[in-house]
Amino acid sequence: MQLSQFALSVPDFFWSAADALQALYQRVRTYTELEERGQVLSLRFDTLQGVLELARQTQEARHTARLEVREKEKRKKKKKRKTFSSLSRLLAHPPRSPHPST
Repeated sequence: MQLSQFALSVPDFFWSAADALQALYQRVRTYTELEERGQVLSLRFDTLQGVLELARQTQEARHTARLEVREKEKRKKKKKRKTFSSLSRLLAHPPRSPHPST
């Protein structure tokens, strides 16, 4: 956001006003350091925008990491259930020996 282009442009009133008012407006603008203050504000806005973007990226990375951890946990549980059900089946119905014991 360029503050100097938006808020610091010369108001339309002064374009059609008498030369004395235009000169007064320019002197007030210089005295109050309007340009310099606008540049400082623009710099601060840019810095704040960078900080907010960094915060957004950090939050996005945390969310992605949580999703990956949850997905791994789901796969682990699924694998455990599969192994447990296979083991349960084996215990419930043990394989028969090809040679009957006498």
